[in-house]
Amino acid sequence: MIDLDNKTITIKADNGDEKEFDILFVFNKEDSQKEYVVFTDYSPSEHGGTSLSAASFDASDPEQVLSPIEEDEWEIVYHVLQEMQQGFAN
Repeated sequence: MIDLDNKTITIKADNGDEKEFDILFVFNKEDSQKEYVVFTDYSPSEHGGTSLSAASFDASDPEQVLSPIEEDEWEIVYHVLQEMQQGFAN
């Protein structure tokens, strides 16, 4: 479940356990109907940073079901992350 007001996502695992993540940001790509959400539980990544996850969803769908993103979509997410990091550095 996506709660944009509280900036959280709750994901139910296969075993039924629920885990809450903080939404870092949401964006859309102009030529797509999809919204992308980048989120974290602040656990460390294998590279020493913070572990991030991303998914897509249809904002017009009241259930806002998260869908995995494709490899080419990860490139879009990575590009947006780089732009944001550069903006914070300036």
